[in-house]
Amino acid sequence: LGAAAGAVNTISLSLVGCFPMNDLKSHTRAAMVFFRSGLIMVLFFIVATLLQPVGNEVAPRYTLWFALLTFVAYAAFLVRLRGKSVIQSGEVNIHERRIKERPAFWALAMLEWAIFAANLVWFLSVSAALI
Repeated sequence: LGAAAGAVNTISLSLVGCFPMNDLKSHTRAAMVFFRSGLIMVLFFIVATLLQPVGNEVAPRYTLWFALLTFVAYAAFLVRLRGKSVIQSGEVNIHERRIKERPAFWALAMLEWAIFAANLVWFLSVSAALI
């Protein structure tokens, strides 16, 4: 199940790149699948790691800390939206082609970058542990 969620996550991330911001509706749909499937992927990894038989572990338990950090990043982003799409949240105005005034601190954008960074650190920790 975790691998299936990871596959959906990877495909949806590719689709985010295929649909640029000028096609915001399609971009947002792909992005929301990415964020939701990412949360599920990390949750299944955490559960699988916790349920490993002691002494026959594939992923070391310390990788749970990085997975937990990644889970929190995904969850924080989705909680920020509170079940709405990016368009519905009011953070992005679909009717304006450009943002007139960008906020000094854009929480939603920072949470997106937090997900990116957390994913990289988590993947690196698991990869390093499996070498």
